[in-house]
Amino acid sequence: MFLTKATTPVAEFAPCKLVAVNGVPVKRIERAAECLLAGTSQRKRVIGPLLFAWPAALVHLGCASSGDKTQYQFETGDGHTAKANVSLSDAVPASEFYPSNEHGQVDPVCSPNGFVDIHDYADDGLALTLPSFFDPDERAFPEAIDRAATWVRSRRDGFLVIDLRGNTGGDFLATMPLINAITESARTNGCAVLVDKFTFSAAIVFVAILRYRLKRKLQIIGEDMGDGLRFFAEGGLIELPASGASIRYSTALHDWENGLADQTTPPEIARQIVAVGKLEVNRTWVTAPFDATPKDVLYRQLINDLA
Repeated sequence: MFLTKATTPVAEFAPCKLVAVNGVPVKRIERAAECLLAGTSQRKRVIGPLLFAWPAALVHLGCASSGDKTQYQFETGDGHTAKANVSLSDAVPASEFYPSNEHGQVDPVCSPNGFVDIHDYADDGLALTLPSFFDPDERAFPEAIDRAATWVRSRRDGFLVIDLRGNTGGDFLATMPLINAITESARTNGCAVLVDKFTFSAAIVFVAILRYRLKRKLQIIGEDMGDGLRFFAEGGLIELPASGASIRYSTALHDWENGLADQTTPPEIARQIVAVGKLEVNRTWVTAPFDATPKDVLYRQLINDLA
């Protein structure tokens, strides 16, 4: 668990690893919180840090703040330790920040610059960065997908790397032209997808369809993604009248593990659903916020290693 960006009094330490809260080791707090968090282990890792800034939760988890301050202990990138006391009077309602785009980047408020970033390595291969599938205007995203599909089809002799880290989903149906292009181009030379615990929803479906189509020609690099292949989606938000809390609800079953749909599954999605089984990671690879390796260097290394 890392502090990636902050204002005073802890700004000078970021990015840094969180070691303890009020003198209690992070691992002990995580074990105490395990039964209170829903979803997969990866999903718990994404939402769990909310508890570390919530004074009432810290009391419940056995690491209550003393007086009006919470003490955090950090480990910096060079191995030094540091402590900072944060005033509880500086707390703000979580609803002002959450839910947010949980992309896992060092800058929590950064947003993608476009929907596709293309990295061309001539005869060696091609890499695509796909940071998001969500486009409220529904215009720029399809255009970007078509452009990416054209690039992929033009490079059928090279290895493909698709970076889906931090992609929290959106409209997977709009990505089908790119999925079709990757399917055609990667059957000979193969393809690798980069994923992490922030790869979620439609981005998981993107990987699932490629795994079903390409079988062993697709290599999954990274860590388990943010959800399984059987989940509920669609739905909306409601506000509870007494507390004012916003509740996200889902209405439609997506079962890509067994290839099943029911009456709740939208027909256009049901037509695409296939039985994928399990999505096992072929190579575990996780970076920390201290890692400043440029994406171009990483992609070229993966192409050289995997092609």
